[in-house]
Amino acid sequence: MARRVYFKIGDIKGSGVLYDDLAPRNVEVLCSNLPMNDPIRHARWSGQQVYIKIDPLARKCDRVENPVSQVSRGQITFRPERGMFSVAYGRARLGDQPIHHRTVAGFGSLIGHLDENVDALLEAFAETDSKGSIPITISLEALA
Repeated sequence: MARRVYFKIGDIKGSGVLYDDLAPRNVEVLCSNLPMNDPIRHARWSGQQVYIKIDPLARKCDRVENPVSQVSRGQITFRPERGMFSVAYGRARLGDQPIHHRTVAGFGSLIGHLDENVDALLEAFAETDSKGSIPITISLEALA
């Protein structure tokens, strides 16, 4: 049975499915830190993507599971070496800050995808491109 994750941004709510079977350790480490109420930020080096850096989770996983470097709209990823949870609202790649005019590509674990109220959630995530960050609640329980 797949685990669900719920998102709330203002009045907008939606959810996604986490891939326990493809990235069991990465999903478990992330879920152990939920619920959370933090700002989600635009990942400016990575294209159309938002992220939350969860410092206590950095390096709690010994490897990337189900590795990807390019992600598509609605995909959920986790970079265990950085404790970084992210969602793509368009085409994105898991890149790091440019060094000497090039962006260093990274790999993350593809841990899930959005599947409920996707368009509204992704529009809200896209607002980080102009606003920088927006408050979000992420939980394993449905949000009121």
